[in-house]
Amino acid sequence: MSEQKITLKRTISNNWFLLKIALQEAPLFTIEELTTRARHRLIVFIEHIYMIGYIINAIQYQKPFMEVLLPGFLPLLSLWPKFCPIM
Repeated sequence: MSEQKITLKRTISNNWFLLKIALQEAPLFTIEELTTRARHRLIVFIEHIYMIGYIINAIQYQKPFMEVLLPGFLPLLSLWPKFCPIM
């Protein structure tokens, strides 16, 4: 049995065909699956860059705990049901 060489053009064509079918049959699910990784990376960026800097500045300037808790962690709790579903 000989192996066929599949070109890059053929691979792109096959993937585009599959994407068109997926978007026709389940558009919201397909879009969500395609954007999940980018959303997660954006949240991790915000958590590790912005929030750590915010907390360090709050410690440095001796801000009260509630001033750090409310703008820092409550917005992240609103994301909890989306990324950690109960079922």
